[in-house]
Amino acid sequence: MKIRNTRPRILMLAPFCLEQGNPEAIVNANFAKALLRRGYVVDVLTAHFHSTKYHYPLNEEADQRELGAISHPISVPHGHSFGTYWLHCYSLLKTGHIYEGCQWAGKALDAARLLQRENHYDLIISRSSPAELVALRLAQACRIPWIATWNDPYPSEKYPEPYAHGPLSPLRQGKQSLLDSVAKHADWHIFPSARLMTYMQSYFPVDIAGRSSVVPHVFGEYVSAGSGASQSAGRKCVLIHTGALLPPRFPDSLLEGLHRFVERDGVNPASFELQLVGCRSEAVSNLARRLGISQFVTQPAPMSYGDSLRAIAAAEIAVLVEADLAEGIFLPTKLVEYARCRKPILAVSPRVGTAADLFASHGGGVLAEPGSPDAIAACLSRLYASWSSGTLSREFDAFPLAQQFHESNVMPVVDGIVSALLVGSSGERCEVA
Repeated sequence: MKIRNTRPRILMLAPFCLEQGNPEAIVNANFAKALLRRGYVVDVLTAHFHSTKYHYPLNEEADQRELGAISHPISVPHGHSFGTYWLHCYSLLKTGHIYEGCQWAGKALDAARLLQRENHYDLIISRSSPAELVALRLAQACRIPWIATWNDPYPSEKYPEPYAHGPLSPLRQGKQSLLDSVAKHADWHIFPSARLMTYMQSYFPVDIAGRSSVVPHVFGEYVSAGSGASQSAGRKCVLIHTGALLPPRFPDSLLEGLHRFVERDGVNPASFELQLVGCRSEAVSNLARRLGISQFVTQPAPMSYGDSLRAIAAAEIAVLVEADLAEGIFLPTKLVEYARCRKPILAVSPRVGTAADLFASHGGGVLAEPGSPDAIAACLSRLYASWSSGTLSREFDAFPLAQQFHESNVMPVVDGIVSALLVGSSGERCEVA
C-alpha cells in the first residue's frame, strides 16, 4: 500500500526521538523512518535533552542522519535549575497545564505553530508525553486531525503496580482535566498492544473504543541472525540483555536462576556466557560473586543503538526482564528488537501478558515468571540443550514473531487510519491505497 497523488504532510510530535539510548526514542525513531519509507512527508518536532540519564554513544549511521534531516530539536536543560523552572512556567502559560516533565511543551507549541504556517500539515501524530499538550492545542487551533500514541499508560499516575497504583489512582484536578481533554479531542488513539489498549480504555473518561487501534512497535529491516552454529562447532552459547536493569525490573531472579542452571546442568564458562550490555552495575557484580557465577556474567560497556543490534545478532539467545506485574500490559521495546534480530527470547515476564500472548501465537521464545529462579533455570536448561544439539533456531524460530512488527504488516494499519481521518476531515486531501 503506497501513498498516491498528494502525499500527506505529517507533523510528528516526539520529544524522545533522536537520542536512541531511550526506549521511547527507539520506537519513535523507527516509526518516523517507517512513515518516510511509506511515502509520507514528515517533520519531527523533538527535543535535545542535556541529560546524563542514558549513557549511550550517539548513533551516526545513515538512517539516523536521515532522521536528523527532518527533525527540529528544542533544547531542554537537565535537572532542577532556574531554566527548567522557567520552561515549566512557560508551558503552563502556553498550554494551560503544568506537571513535572512538561518543560518542552511551551517552546514546542511555538515551534509547531511556525511549522504549521510554513507547511500546512494534514495530520498531527503525538508520541511520548508531553507531546499531548502541544497536539491538543495545535489540533484545536488549526483543526488538524490528531492521532495520539500511547506507548505506556497515560498519565504516569495510572501505571500498574509496582510502578504506581493502577487505573483507579486518583488524579489531581489539573491532570484529570487534561486527561478528559486528550481523550475527547484526539481523533484516534493507537497502542502497541491489545492489553495496554484495554487497560487504558478501562479508565479513560470517554468511550474511545470506536477510535482506537493496536499499532505495534515497527521496524523496517531485519538484522542478520548469524550462523546459529552449535557447541560442536566450537562456539559459546552467549545470552544477551541490552540496556539497564533498574527497579522494579530486578536482575536477582535471573542471576539466581543462572546459578541453579549451571549447578544442576554442570555447565562450564567456556561454553556459556550471559552478557548484560549497558548495565555496568556494582550490585549485579556483587550478586554474581556471592552466587559464584562471576565467570559466567559479563557487563560490556554501553554501545550505540546500531552496535547493540549487531551485538544481539552475534549472540545466540536474547533475554528480556520485566517487572513482576499481575498482567503484562506493555510491549517491551527489547522484545521487538530481539525479534528483529530473529533471536530466540528468554522472557522473564508475567504468565498473563503481552509477551506470553505473542509466544503462544507466534513462537520465538520461552517464558519464566519474574521471581521464580527455578522456572528461569528450567528455561535456561531447555534453551541450552537445544543450542547444544544444534536445533535452537528450528525449535525457537523467531521469524514468525518478527513478522508481526515488520513495517510491511504494521504500516497498512497506519495507512488505513490516516486515510479515514483525512477523508473525513477534508474530503479530497489525499488518497491512501
